[in-house]
Amino acid sequence: MAMHGSLLALVAFPLAACAAALQPSQPSVPSGVAPQPSSAQPYVYRKVDERFYVIAEIHQPFPRDETSNPPHTQQMGLFIGDRRAALIDTGLGLADLRAFVAQFTSLPVIVLNTHGHLDHVGANQLFDMSYIAREDEATMLSATRAGRLASYSEFMAGNAEMIGFASRNMVDDKPFKYGFVRDGDVIDLGGISLEVIGFPGHTPGSLAYVERQRGVAFTGDSLLFRVLLADRARLAQWADSVRDFAARTQGIDTIINGHQWEPFHRSDIDEEIRLAGAIQGRTISGTRKHFLNADRTVYVLGSKRIALTNDE
Repeated sequence: MAMHGSLLALVAFPLAACAAALQPSQPSVPSGVAPQPSSAQPYVYRKVDERFYVIAEIHQPFPRDETSNPPHTQQMGLFIGDRRAALIDTGLGLADLRAFVAQFTSLPVIVLNTHGHLDHVGANQLFDMSYIAREDEATMLSATRAGRLASYSEFMAGNAEMIGFASRNMVDDKPFKYGFVRDGDVIDLGGISLEVIGFPGHTPGSLAYVERQRGVAFTGDSLLFRVLLADRARLAQWADSVRDFAARTQGIDTIINGHQWEPFHRSDIDEEIRLAGAIQGRTISGTRKHFLNADRTVYVLGSKRIALTNDE
């Protein structure tokens, strides 16, 4: 695996209170079955095979802005190679994710972040090494426990049980190591390889990870039932990234995004591209409203939404 640049950082944050003990995990939840979380264990998983698991940090009941996506999740992927394992994203860090992952492997675990937002990097500090695009470094480093808890509390407003759980269990801030990956890198785990595809738009350093042997891709928030973008310039950049990703992943029809238990498919890519084109061509009208912690203009086509913070 290539790590670009000379920076291998050790990031220090102040320590917070220790988390409470959690209940054991539920059995594997198959595709097509909605997982049922409890306030004593926020993680569920789907075992695809002995070397590949989909893990979800899951919220119950559903946030008010996510009623079309029951249940709301932070999706992660665990690939177990011969020499080491890789975890794609770490969620908000609602609890001890490393202890949860330990039931599947005793190998060293690296983290591969799809982007730097706090709901994808929240438990990086629990693992041996994290990798992210250089462009998202500052965003990742801003994801302190206080910030994650404040954002979660607003997102889950009205759900006192889960906000209380997060207050007691959210992962402490502590030093962690990180380096950089970029488009074209290949991460060799031993018997399993993950290809990095640049996906700028949602954030400047958004990435997708592709495992071609199993025909699966993880896209974070870059391919999602609702995509959040800063403005029309980012929309154009993101649309180009979607087309590039589609061209480079022909034949891959299992696309696991950042917040849905069930995967996307090729038809979902086509629908996202159509919605982006309609917005760019101004042939569709959006609605300005408070959506996911900010004022945004939300455009809808079928089951897909694109929300622009600044729409001029």
